[in-house]
Amino acid sequence: MSDEAGQKARALAGAGMVRWVRPGQAVTLDYRTDRLNIMLDDKDRIASLSCG
Repeated sequence: MSDEAGQKARALAGAGMVRWVRPGQAVTLDYRTDRLNIMLDDKDRIASLSCG
């Protein structure tokens, strides 16, 4: 995914930061209300978005 796409999504969500998550990737469990999580599928397409 492109940095440009991430920054557009971040701005639309009003988030302070973006975290890209690929299938099977380990992530921290800390909850951050200012973070947009962009979950990707196995073809690097956006599968879902969530804040936290």
